[in-house]
Amino acid sequence: MGDERGLDDLREAIRLGEEHGFGQVIALARANYAFQLWFRDGPAAALEVWRESQRAAETRGFAGLAQMARMGQLETLFDLGRWDEVLAISKEIQAWILPRGERTELAAYASIFESWVRLRRGESEGLAEAADTLREFATPFGGEFGAPAALLVAETHRADGDVAGRLPACHRTHDESRRALGLVPVSDCGARAGGRAR
Repeated sequence: MGDERGLDDLREAIRLGEEHGFGQVIALARANYAFQLWFRDGPAAALEVWRESQRAAETRGFAGLAQMARMGQLETLFDLGRWDEVLAISKEIQAWILPRGERTELAAYASIFESWVRLRRGESEGLAEAADTLREFATPFGGEFGAPAALLVAETHRADGDVAGRLPACHRTHDESRRALGLVPVSDCGARAGGRAR
């Protein structure tokens, strides 16, 4: 704990990428750096890295990498309780993807965060059905996407008082969590993605 060497390596990777103009290398290094800062120093520190990554990608004309950086911002803004910004970015990402007709991880992630905000704000009408569809969309991308989507299904059905619909989703959340890089299975489907509605 407290070892800065890993962070120093990531900073050096970013420096070298900028020096030699390796756009994808810089994006990957910044993404890893942002995640490490998130775990170490909290979401506010990570948010600044994601925003710098977006600016750098846009300057170099890497539209896809800029959108990936915005995806990272969704996570940190959600944790910071800045939910209006989460909704705005989610809609902008979806508007960017929609004309392409693509079914991508980016689209799934944006939809998941938009749905979580709606749920936490009590806007649950019609959300259970939308969450069911979203789970089917997100699951093929792996546990990292399938687990939060399945948990969203469980929570939306719980909000509707549909205990029968919630239980299978809890089991799916457990299974998808195990797929997602060996994460500890979710044990309580009723208390996740906490925080107060804003």
